[in-house]
Amino acid sequence: MFVFAVSSPRVASAQDAKPKTPVNYFEPERGGGINVGPSFQLYPELVVQGAYDSNVYNVESGRKSDEVLSLRPRFVFASDFSRHQMEISGGADIRRYANNTGENSTAADLRGKALLELGEWIYVESGVSFIRGVERRGTAGDQFLTDSPVIFNRKQAHLKVWRTMYRLGITLNAEASRTDYQDTTVNGVPRDLSNRDVKRIGGSGRIDLEVSERVRLFTELSGNKLTYQEPSAQRRGSSGYAVLAGAHVEVTRRINAEAAVGYIRQKFNDPTFEPVSAIDYHLAATWTPHPTWKLTAGAERVVDASPRGDVPAIFRSSYNLTAQHAVSDRLILEARGAHVVEDYRGINRTDRRLEGDLTARYRLTDNFGIAGSVGYRHQSGGLGGRSYDGVAASLSLRVVM
Repeated sequence: MFVFAVSSPRVASAQDAKPKTPVNYFEPERGGGINVGPSFQLYPELVVQGAYDSNVYNVESGRKSDEVLSLRPRFVFASDFSRHQMEISGGADIRRYANNTGENSTAADLRGKALLELGEWIYVESGVSFIRGVERRGTAGDQFLTDSPVIFNRKQAHLKVWRTMYRLGITLNAEASRTDYQDTTVNGVPRDLSNRDVKRIGGSGRIDLEVSERVRLFTELSGNKLTYQEPSAQRRGSSGYAVLAGAHVEVTRRINAEAAVGYIRQKFNDPTFEPVSAIDYHLAATWTPHPTWKLTAGAERVVDASPRGDVPAIFRSSYNLTAQHAVSDRLILEARGAHVVEDYRGINRTDRRLEGDLTARYRLTDNFGIAGSVGYRHQSGGLGGRSYDGVAASLSLRVVM
């Protein structure tokens, strides 16, 4: 996957004091952690969730509903040094279906990162991660109605160096990843997915300049190279770049917006594939009309790797809106909506997906919390795509130590 995103540490400002938000008012179950020696803490947690899904396979016809039990253990092992930081985290998502047992799956991840403060406002962060992932039904990674969910293994490494001063900030990023897909079956017939195996290297540089206490200008340049491992898939390999320029504006103490516009270009090894050449944009805005209310809006465009041999890339545009309301320090409500447009380059297919959900979280004690959620999804794929809709609801218990 090659993603062009905007992110960097903020330049120091006299306006750093922020108004309270629902997240400040709501106090989730935290636990105290477990002391491991004089300078380390272990934070374990477990989420047990029961859910109902009206369309497990995300298909238009022949849909099946089911109940699913999910166990999500997780841990964070973190340092408590006075200056530098180190953290190791990991977890799993174990899903078991009541009737459609072929959908049973286990996802897991293990991550490590370190932060060094070198002085003179210079910081270095490095990290590695190992991920066993499951492609979500109905998404671009789920193309062939396989007998069980598609599984992949991903190894990632990243290095980030940044320096912040009173008005100027400079950020450099480098990353590398390799993703390998496990073979699967379709109606009992084995299917080789090695043509999806891919390596990616990328890097970016960003400069932030604070022109006033409320306005910060920035520009970012990023590049990438994508290499498929299977010889028959190497024609889909590519390289590209993106340029963004924009501003972060603190309109008032309760309204913040960061917007950028730029250009994306991605060229493929096979010249018969038309290069991706398009306007890029990024938006992240927040509005806190009251200390117990917060609204967040966002938009971005990415060029994503394709799982299909006849599609060199998927051009994805995403738009989202979230509202949070803290009823008390124990209860928080959240509503989320998203619209995603996926353009399959090289063929006549565009999928448009709408998603929305409502979630309530309640803290029982410092170590126990419960949550309930209900959501709806709808995708329209037109003549050449995939269309479906579905409803999901869940209840969960979270235990932290």
